[in-house]
Amino acid sequence: MPDRSEDKRRREREVFAIPEEQRAAVRDGLDQADRGEFASDAEMAALWKKCGL
Repeated sequence: MPDRSEDKRRREREVFAIPEEQRAAVRDGLDQADRGEFASDAEMAALWKKCGL
């Protein structure tokens, strides 16, 4: 039987690399927020409806 504590230590050492495409999307969203560019209530309502919520 594998040593579960060793598996846990190995997982804790692993590093998740965020793809550059996702980093760029987050930076873009933060820039939009800094400029005060937010979705309107109508746009959000349409999104929720599209998602079935």
